[in-house]
Amino acid sequence: LQLRVKQPDGTYALGDEVLSFDGVATGGADENGKAYGNLKVWHSSDRGATWEDWGFVFPEPIGETYFMTADGVKQGPSGRIYIATGRDDLAEPGVFSEDAGVAQCVYSDDGGRTWTLGGIVSYKDVKSVMNEPQIVESYDGVVTMFYRTDTGMIRAVKSYDGGDTFDLSKIYRTPFLANGNCFGITVDPIDGKTL
Repeated sequence: LQLRVKQPDGTYALGDEVLSFDGVATGGADENGKAYGNLKVWHSSDRGATWEDWGFVFPEPIGETYFMTADGVKQGPSGRIYIATGRDDLAEPGVFSEDAGVAQCVYSDDGGRTWTLGGIVSYKDVKSVMNEPQIVESYDGVVTMFYRTDTGMIRAVKSYDGGDTFDLSKIYRTPFLANGNCFGITVDPIDGKTL
């Protein structure tokens, strides 16, 4: 992820900073036998010529079955960086992200050096499979978590507090289809309103 830098006029432009993430097994297992792991954060201030280890996203290793899709890390208009993670370690034994899913919003306000664990959404909350969560922040500050259902429909829930909680009183249906395949959603960088 190449980070955008806030300019004196309040707009953002691409800078020299880049973040990269790597799933790492950390050893041990939880009570369900799931191996512990974490997301390692790598930072470059020179567009990837050199890299520095910035530690881990999660404060403690979690069940190894978390994941993020290839474009699951995004920077919103506010400058906040979001990761949508599947959290199988929070699901019932035998339930996995690709089967049903529990998703969590994780975010950073300091360019990826430290991370905050945000809202959690479960397949039980949305009454549907939750595959491959994606998070997008719109210019009005609303954070939307998109996910793929078992029938290939793309649905969404919204957060009005920056991703700390999600309003589960309304589940949004989108016109998008993934037909059982991976999907990616991002905001158009030119108009900032189109997905």
